[in-house]
Amino acid sequence: MQLKWRKNYCSMKTETKIPIASTADSFSSMWSLLSEKERVDIIGDSFSDETGLREEYSTQYPTEESDCLEPTHEELALLQKQLSESILVRSKRQTERKARRARAAEKAAANFVFVKSGSACKKKRVPMQEVDQSDPLRFFRGASTSSRLLSATEEVELSGGIQELIKLERIEEELEERFGGKPTFAQWAAAARVDQITLRKHLNYGILCKDKMIKSNIRLVISIAKNYQGAGMNLQDLVQEGCRGLVRGAEKFDASKGFKFSTYAHWWIRQAVRKSLSDQSRTIRLPFHMVDATYRVKEARKQLYSENGRHPDDKEVAEATGLSMKRLSAVLLTPKAPRSLDQKMGFNMDLKLSEVTADP
Repeated sequence: MQLKWRKNYCSMKTETKIPIASTADSFSSMWSLLSEKERVDIIGDSFSDETGLREEYSTQYPTEESDCLEPTHEELALLQKQLSESILVRSKRQTERKARRARAAEKAAANFVFVKSGSACKKKRVPMQEVDQSDPLRFFRGASTSSRLLSATEEVELSGGIQELIKLERIEEELEERFGGKPTFAQWAAAARVDQITLRKHLNYGILCKDKMIKSNIRLVISIAKNYQGAGMNLQDLVQEGCRGLVRGAEKFDASKGFKFSTYAHWWIRQAVRKSLSDQSRTIRLPFHMVDATYRVKEARKQLYSENGRHPDDKEVAEATGLSMKRLSAVLLTPKAPRSLDQKMGFNMDLKLSEVTADP
């Protein structure tokens, strides 16, 4: 900066040839010839840190006249001071700008919410429950645990879909009897007075309703089948027969009467289990009405014993079941189911029937 000032000063001397009357006149003439940028570099503007008020710095003071046309030591010292102050002001502004940027960055960092990666946010998989391979009902339990109990509204909706499916199946049966063979899908749709796409939708919806109704009530089948264990059939066969009764009950259920499906299906499941026992558990088959009367007598005796605390006589049993004494005697004389002498018995199932049966 000093060299630039000297160069300008010397050029003024050689080109303009301005006579210098005094040191003050010389400095004023030189100052007037400086460019605006050079004046700003020399003087500078300063703003305070808190109020931002402008402070004005005084210009050069006139110095004594020098024989040589170069700046004196005092002038150089004054210019050096002014330049240092200008640099200080500029550096202070730069520091303030950096401080403002730093505060803005800190504020932005404070408002920034860290989001975990997708892999860290994934839910942990719950290990699947191990299936007991020794459980004879593991397949039925798997179907029942995956389905929840139905509400009354859902039972009405599913029942409507099942009834629609039954109507369509009846139309197909009528067409099969009329034509002597299975009708085409187009003939079936024409007989149902719908297009083929609508017929397919109704069939699929009815099948889904029937499947959901059955799967949601398999628990009821298992609970009923357990009451007939040891009657001549294993539990798996009893549950299978109970499911047939459940399907029959789902097809016969009418939700408009206001009954729950479980109440209605209970009778059909029990009838199916008992009928299978009468047909398959005995070597000599008994009529189903006799088997049903046998169960009624057993239930009446059990209920009377719990109420009176003693074993009831035949008259009390006949009144409770609604049977005549002659019919009750015939029921009591029905042959009992054969039992194996090697059958385990007792609380710990460590005894055989042959070990506790006296020789004839």
